[in-house]
Amino acid sequence: MGRFIPTSAKRDLARVVNLIVLGWAAAILLRYVAVDHPVLLLGAAIAPWGFVLSATAAAALQGRIHVLVVGFLSAALIGFALPGTVLPSTGCAVQPDSQYTTVYSHNVLFGAADPAEIAPQAASVGADVIVLQEANRAFTDRVHDAVAEGWSLVHVGHLAVLSRFELSDAVQRPPSTSVHALLAVEVETPHGSLPLLNVHTIPPHVPGARPTQRAQFVEIGQWGEATGGLALGDFNATTADRRLLAAVERGGYADSHEIAGCGVGATWSPAPSRVPAILRLDRAYVSRDWAIESYEVLGYAGSDHKAIAVQVRPR
Repeated sequence: MGRFIPTSAKRDLARVVNLIVLGWAAAILLRYVAVDHPVLLLGAAIAPWGFVLSATAAAALQGRIHVLVVGFLSAALIGFALPGTVLPSTGCAVQPDSQYTTVYSHNVLFGAADPAEIAPQAASVGADVIVLQEANRAFTDRVHDAVAEGWSLVHVGHLAVLSRFELSDAVQRPPSTSVHALLAVEVETPHGSLPLLNVHTIPPHVPGARPTQRAQFVEIGQWGEATGGLALGDFNATTADRRLLAAVERGGYADSHEIAGCGVGATWSPAPSRVPAILRLDRAYVSRDWAIESYEVLGYAGSDHKAIAVQVRPR
């Protein structure tokens, strides 16, 4: 490439490309700090790919040593970014097992997902409990009709919990909006009563949403501290959000993906048919009273979120 560009122009172009490389490197660091602006979230998510492309261009302009250095860094970043997004996760699949309680969670994009796909997907992991976000009552009833007979059902607003076990003490926890809320319920499993919190916090890019989301994180921490159990769903936050991390610490939670997951575990894509999942918005936090056996990121089933499944047992 360099032989076709005059030396002075190549030098100037190299400087520009180097600045781009440094910009992407800085964006990578956003993965590890608390950011909640959607543009910054997206930039942090795609930063490894931008770094690889721009660094490759820089290497092409600057010689063999740069090629070797960039090749090493690119391989390391691809190894970091690719698993769990483009490549399938392996070695951490949730297998049906009656010794454990298996919970399946999915943001169904206001009914854009296909109930005919959700029920089999949940059945493939032996789900005992199905937790849905952005699900109206008609959609929830269709999922309920598609699972085995005799399942219990709780539906409040756009949140739903379905279970082969009895459900009790269902209550929507404040603060909430018409769509974004927290639904607490007790699942009477054969292994003991499992407190479950269906989470769908308000996304930070909605005007005026940040105080509400901050209060929802506080409520998640207080609920975990008081009851223990399992808090899962769409948290609409990065894994490095300090407000969420404070709630996780207060609630005594462990992140199921960090304990038993594979790869990056990203669950949300702006265009699932064209763009790999780039953000891990959907998570399952488990209190110290319950042990995490396995965790898996599943398919979209027509949504822009992938489903997740976690298998737990009491300690």
